[in-house]
Amino acid sequence: MLFSVGDGASKYLTETLPPFQISWMRFGVFAFIVLGITVLRRDWSAFRSRCLPIQLARGVGITGSTVLFVTAMSYLPIAEATAISFVSPLLVTALAIPILGEKVGWRRWAAIVVGFMGVLIVVQPGSGQLGMAALLPLGSATFWAMALIATRMTSGRDGALTALIYASGLGFLLTTLLLPIGWVQPSLAELGWLAIAGGSTVAAHFLVIGAFHVARVSTLAPLAYMQLLWSGLIGYFAFHHMPDQWAIIGALVIMASGLYTASRERRARA
Repeated sequence: MLFSVGDGASKYLTETLPPFQISWMRFGVFAFIVLGITVLRRDWSAFRSRCLPIQLARGVGITGSTVLFVTAMSYLPIAEATAISFVSPLLVTALAIPILGEKVGWRRWAAIVVGFMGVLIVVQPGSGQLGMAALLPLGSATFWAMALIATRMTSGRDGALTALIYASGLGFLLTTLLLPIGWVQPSLAELGWLAIAGGSTVAAHFLVIGAFHVARVSTLAPLAYMQLLWSGLIGYFAFHHMPDQWAIIGALVIMASGLYTASRERRARA
């Protein structure tokens, strides 16, 4: 729900602010809150990572995912963008083969293929509905899958605060490099929406990292699909957009393939 709230606030801001600037200010709020928590707790050990290269890779994944998704929402409805981005659990399964050395059977490969068919249903190639902009949430999903793999690799080695420090700090630094692309002076109201976007993102990441400390990815994957529901509701009530029947069917296909993949992984590890 919190990820959807942050995305909804960012979607609203894309009407007046450049996507790169929104991403930068989101990471700025993100870093400010995380630094404040670190100072209040006086937990200076959180700046030390036992797996620094992986934390940096995770930060790059989160940054790339955020920038591409915010950019996507300047072109696409939030529900469709979210639906396409939810191929990330399927990409996690595919990337786990070369990165984690996991074995994936033909059933899970079939589920991955079906999931990408669901993306094609949402995009409707040749219809001109979403166009090339659909590649943006797909790229965002790829970066997010990298971040999830890295989160899995760092779980139990670094604390949640350490992961947040590196994700927010690296995200802020990398998006700062994009600022020359364009800058618009935000109003006081827009700063408030940016605070909502950044604050909800921090809370969401805390919950994700905390969940990974106590449960397997395959167990948590089905719960992540609740974001499709929240994004759909926010898109309808905040932006008066109702996804068409093909977008809904495609989202259900993506969800079903992801849930099947999670089920197969759970059985494989049982």
